[in-house]
Amino acid sequence: MANAVEHMLEPTLFIGDKDKVMAEFTLNLEIDNQSLNAIRAAQERIILAKPVGGGSPNVIWQSFDPFGLNTVTWTQEYGLYASDARIVNGASILKISEQAPAEEAHYYSFTSGASFEGPYTDARVGPGQYAADNAMPHALYPQLTFGLTQAAVVNTAEVKSQPLNAVSVLPNRFTVFTPITTVYVWLESNLVSSTVITQITSNHTIVRYSGVQYTRDLVYEPNTGVFVPKKPSTHAAETDVTVVRPLIW
Repeated sequence: MANAVEHMLEPTLFIGDKDKVMAEFTLNLEIDNQSLNAIRAAQERIILAKPVGGGSPNVIWQSFDPFGLNTVTWTQEYGLYASDARIVNGASILKISEQAPAEEAHYYSFTSGASFEGPYTDARVGPGQYAADNAMPHALYPQLTFGLTQAAVVNTAEVKSQPLNAVSVLPNRFTVFTPITTVYVWLESNLVSSTVITQITSNHTIVRYSGVQYTRDLVYEPNTGVFVPKKPSTHAAETDVTVVRPLIW
């Protein structure tokens, strides 16, 4: 009986939101040797960007040298950043403060002390959302840039949290961010991580993660210059991959 009582008194582990196991997302990009030689000769890099909310992304999330087999993994853990950078094409976003990780469905206040305070709850911030309140006085900074950050593992290298998006926020303004599980991928030279892009002018591929499959397998198609679903594939459904060829007027 003693053993039975001891067993009944063992503590039960409850997994809260902060401790829950997060899904790991994977993007595999394969390039044949001939194409790889041409891409490297042109000094092009693999570019990844992720939209926040609706519309197209406006910040380069990851930029890295291509190899024959490229793997990028990440989880749905986000941070918040503040920057004094202007949102103009080609601008580099330098974080002047960061809250990482940020707690989902909460907001953080960016104060006159130039740091984030919180987390706080607010009815305007729901599940899957993150928010920032710009409490920096106008006299000090009449405008600041805010956005989400996210870390990744590129091949074997751990890449610290990089900006995903950039939004100009005036003092005493409240902004809510809603990240989605979509990645834009393309090849381009002279683009580095944390760079503002007002328009994606290159042909690119939009990769969506839907359902319970968190891996997408793509292969470079030299005739079109974009990544397409690898065939046969047990992961990447063609309905989750869209090739976009922008019209430049």
